[in-house]
Amino acid sequence: MSQPSAIRGDCKVTCNRKLPSADVCGELVIMSVENDKYYGLDQIASDVWRRIGDGTCLTQLCDEVAACYQGPREDIERDLLRLLTQMRDYGLLQIHA
Repeated sequence: MSQPSAIRGDCKVTCNRKLPSADVCGELVIMSVENDKYYGLDQIASDVWRRIGDGTCLTQLCDEVAACYQGPREDIERDLLRLLTQMRDYGLLQIHA
């Protein structure tokens, strides 16, 4: 099985809208029947999920998150890449090169 490609700044990121989700006290819970798991997103990850919506590129997402949260842009981008990679690996996101 081939390795998924790296997420680059110009990659379009979309949420997997086939998965049911619910807001629970400001945080999202996403159910994957296929994986027989549910995923709880904390407040910041829930905010990122909402910002992704029907699609955005990593660069735009990073700009939006950096404008909202304090911290060096490099740290925000690194943390976003880590989060998006995990979400992709769990099947919560699709990455389009």
